[in-house]
Amino acid sequence: MVSQNHTVIRILEREPMTASAMVEEAANNYVKTKETLSALGMEQDFIESPSVEDLNVYASSPSIKAAVSCFVVDGVSGEMTCISEEEALRGAAAVTSDPAIGEMAQDYIQDTYMRVWHAVTNLGASNYKFVTDARWLTMPFFRGTDSIGSCSMNTTVTPGTASGYMEFKQQSISGLQTTTLDRYEAIETSDIKYASNGSFYGAGAVFNLPNDVVISEAQSTTFYDFKVHFEYQGHLMYPELETWFNSTGTYTHATVGISGIPTLTVTIDSSGSKPSGSIGITVAGIKEPRSVLLELHYVP
Repeated sequence: MVSQNHTVIRILEREPMTASAMVEEAANNYVKTKETLSALGMEQDFIESPSVEDLNVYASSPSIKAAVSCFVVDGVSGEMTCISEEEALRGAAAVTSDPAIGEMAQDYIQDTYMRVWHAVTNLGASNYKFVTDARWLTMPFFRGTDSIGSCSMNTTVTPGTASGYMEFKQQSISGLQTTTLDRYEAIETSDIKYASNGSFYGAGAVFNLPNDVVISEAQSTTFYDFKVHFEYQGHLMYPELETWFNSTGTYTHATVGISGIPTLTVTIDSSGSKPSGSIGITVAGIKEPRSVLLELHYVP
């Protein structure tokens, strides 16, 4: 299903795997489960990262609902627009093929593109797993402290279940030698934050985007293909009641520097038929939240 703002929503509903089927799936390196995650819109890099425990969760879940949105921010006006994934990939390819970017690196302000994926996995007994993945299709001009996370209506955050990681490529040029490294960094426990507002509760992480260092064409270190993953588990506060509830995954990009210890804030939007919340870094200035909304139906 595609919404008016180009968000693509995918739903999986099925009978849970039997014990024997789970054993067979594990023996086959979770091929079917990974195919399912791909069909739900999870990108391949993220599909290869889950632990065996996570793959078991995805394999055994009776339902998973996921949505993906892509965003472009105009490099001149700063206006953000939600676009289709096809448009985002074409636009990002056009930006990265511009030779001016290679010459000026971060001194060149161009349109920036991002893909955000949010999924809610039913764990049974009113428990859910909330996942948000984001990838910069083109790196932003200003790189400081950003955040990623999600929040849901009348849903707790189970202590000890929040975690995340970052992956990106680092290219170093020294004279005639070019080296490209794949970097992986787990999100520190101290960088995981919690926030609530009214009936919305959520968790997220703060992190610093890596900055390019360009001394000359013959000596530089640049970073690209930045991806970040965040997840946690929670349960509905009123499991005896049938209910519809919203969950929102959000990546927030700060366009100004942040002093002190960064915190997260939940902002509520009541303009729709049902209120929705979004979680993001607290900034005394301009920030760019990129959110993906899911509406879920729980039946006891």
